Amino acid sequence: MVDYALGPRALIDLIFKVGGLDPAYIMNVQMREGMNPVEVVSRAAAAVGAKNQELRTRYGAISYYTTDIYARYRQGTTIRKTPKRAEFSKANAIRGAETGHLLVQDPYTDMLGWSVDYLRDAYPSQIDADIQTLVDGWDDRVDTDYQTRIFSRVEIVVGSGHSVPWAVGSGALVDNPAGGTMAPNVAYDPPQWQNVKHVTTHTHFVWLNESAPKTRADLLTELLKHLRHHGLDAMPFVLVSFDDVDKYGSLTGFEEITSDDERIIQGGTTELRTVLGNLTGVPGTLFGFFKSKTHGRVPLRSHPRVQAGYAAMFISYGDNNVRNGLAVSVRADQPFGLRGIPQGDNSIPPRLDGIQFEGDHGINVNNRLTGVVGYLAAGATDYVTPTFS
Repeated sequence: MVDYALGPRALIDLIFKVGGLDPAYIMNVQMREGMNPVEVVSRAAAAVGAKNQELRTRYGAISYYTTDIYARYRQGTTIRKTPKRAEFSKANAIRGAETGHLLVQDPYTDMLGWSVDYLRDAYPSQIDADIQTLVDGWDDRVDTDYQTRIFSRVEIVVGSGHSVPWAVGSGALVDNPAGGTMAPNVAYDPPQWQNVKHVTTHTHFVWLNESAPKTRADLLTELLKHLRHHGLDAMPFVLVSFDDVDKYGSLTGFEEITSDDERIIQGGTTELRTVLGNLTGVPGTLFGFFKSKTHGRVPLRSHPRVQAGYAAMFISYGDNNVRNGLAVSVRADQPFGLRGIPQGDNSIPPRLDGIQFEGDHGINVNNRLTGVVGYLAAGATDYVTPTFS
């Protein structure tokens, strides 16, 4: 199990210690204000490493980091009870039904490129602006990958298999990449839970017609029901659009964050203020709670990348837990994040003219039951997968 990201110290060590880069190799350019190329490489590595750790923390409590190429889990079967033992008889042997899917993984690269003349005249603020542009691009890449997988009903082809969305039964539909909908290649009919038998049209992609009329309270209640009827009793949280915050705030059942939700913990000489339900390792910003009359209280978190009318609800089993809903596929020889590779020009000895960053990851669904997404729109007759730019 991979349990860490490439942070600032690790990234610098990989370049100068493990990678064996000799500082003298890139010291052939003297820059303004006493900077030198070694400091440039260190600043870039520290900034990218910090972003690696930030991204790892942002989604860690709903993710499982793995070097496996697949996920496997029990397929639904008719419920059975352990039979009573009879004298001189042997119980019938049983075996479970299993299914699974593949995990996608893609390579990524970005480059900080300079000429010797640029480095000679560059100020630290210029170098920092170059680095921050690359770091922001990495943040957008990973965050978009997460949001796309969370809200997408598309099966992604991986070799001869597929990386799949949340639970979609054998009688339900997924999106056809060529347009329209189609039957799933990797259907998942969940096991029965107590008296709840799941029909083949069961799906964790919910849609409601706002003209029916249905409200965001109805949407949240429906999402909660889709988690509870699998026996998932832990406190979930819901991720909604930043543009919808005012609409959720006007719902019957919305509860503001009050002093009753706050706890002050004494830590040495410093008081730490925390809010109940404000989980760490999950995306978005806590802005209140929704109290369902039938399924309990759930924290509401807003995210600017989530589109209006959409909501996603998750169960978290803690940081990097194998039962979490999402799987982050990484290579066995490299933890999550970008890794820096300094580039030299053709001089003898070479001079620094850029830093290439490389990394491999894929954001996949892992546990197909612990996440459910919803779509509320006027006239909605089906779930519509949003696009993220």
